[in-house]
Amino acid sequence: DERPEVENLLGIYSSLKNLQESYLRKILDKNSHKPYLLNVFVGTKILKNLESNKSSKLANKLYKSFIDKRKKMFFGIEGRIIMAIYNFSPFLSKLLILLRRKFL
Repeated sequence: DERPEVENLLGIYSSLKNLQESYLRKILDKNSHKPYLLNVFVGTKILKNLESNKSSKLANKLYKSFIDKRKKMFFGIEGRIIMAIYNFSPFLSKLLILLRRKFL
């Protein structure tokens, strides 16, 4: 059965992303010239192989966020919902992500 393996990989992947963000923030805080970092959370499916309305909207929102010097940017309502659920229960958010990938 592959489910426990996939669940463990998802946990490792999200933990790795959190660690990377933490380390990047620490590096930025210690540097005197303060390089700019925009952390982007994409919470929707976007096709990789062709341009779509979603990918165009993402590009425009990225550009505006970069110009406005924002630190974080969210794209997609699903991602915001899962992030809110993650703050309440990380296990439940991982379960929702797995179900979404498996059935939708």
